[in-house]
Amino acid sequence: MKQPLKVFSLVNNGLAEKRPSEDALKYDVGSGAFAVADGVTLWEGIEYQGKYPKRSGSAKLARAFCDGFVRYHKQNPSSDFLAAFRAGNRSAARVNIGRSKYYIFREHKGLFAATVTIAIVTGRRLDWAHICDAGVAVITKDGKLKMKKDDCRHSFPWFKDTKQYEASARTFFIRTIVRNAIGPDGQLQGYGVVTGEPEVERYIESGKYSLLPEESAVLFSDGFAPYLELPAFRKLITRATSEKEFRTDAEKIIREKTRKIRRKIRGKKIDWLASVEIIQRKLREILGKDADEFKWAKEKSIIIIK
Repeated sequence: MKQPLKVFSLVNNGLAEKRPSEDALKYDVGSGAFAVADGVTLWEGIEYQGKYPKRSGSAKLARAFCDGFVRYHKQNPSSDFLAAFRAGNRSAARVNIGRSKYYIFREHKGLFAATVTIAIVTGRRLDWAHICDAGVAVITKDGKLKMKKDDCRHSFPWFKDTKQYEASARTFFIRTIVRNAIGPDGQLQGYGVVTGEPEVERYIESGKYSLLPEESAVLFSDGFAPYLELPAFRKLITRATSEKEFRTDAEKIIREKTRKIRRKIRGKKIDWLASVEIIQRKLREILGKDADEFKWAKEKSIIIIK
């Protein structure tokens, strides 16, 4: 008799609790469709002006992609991940109606975007795909990290080529020319993010995996990437028997890993609705040599499939 999938999920807003959540996840156990999306943080002067929008367009796009992907596969259970991905991307495109990468300084109507990771599970077969640094992993029954795919595939040396320019100019270049760029010879010229543009398909990294008994598949946004390097967190994934147990124990690990940074920022005035650049500068000033600790405190979302 086929055992039903066990699925646990968690979205953790990290420290920026007053900033709108831009992570999203959605799944349908019956059809085996799973999606996680991480809305790309907007940039002041390009996608917004003034305070950070409490209804972030990138958050809306992340939710739209997940909803579109899962809904399509639920309605078309024989579809492969690419057909369902295209449905999610069309849903994302609707969020960007009236916007364009070329309108980035015209009423701040640049494209909203998200990194995504998706999976279709049939029996114990995992068909996975991801765009940029949202990822997929496999954890063995003894808590080993057997597979982890979350590289942000890109080409063209734009990091080096834009280093000489100030932050706003680099951001403008990256969010217009570099996103989903395809060169005249058909080669990849930038990096991929979901915006509704069909060119993003060229940046998909995908694969198939046959899950062994008691192995767990993990879909995650980049905020959970460092946690998957922790043996204690991986063992939690393998031993958890319910979503409540997983969430409770995962939150304990998160609180422990963020204890130092929470202590250092306690009582400090941080405007979480300011621009990313301002927040990063303030945090570096407060944290000093412990600035790298913020990796534990980022917003994050995860789906565990057992």
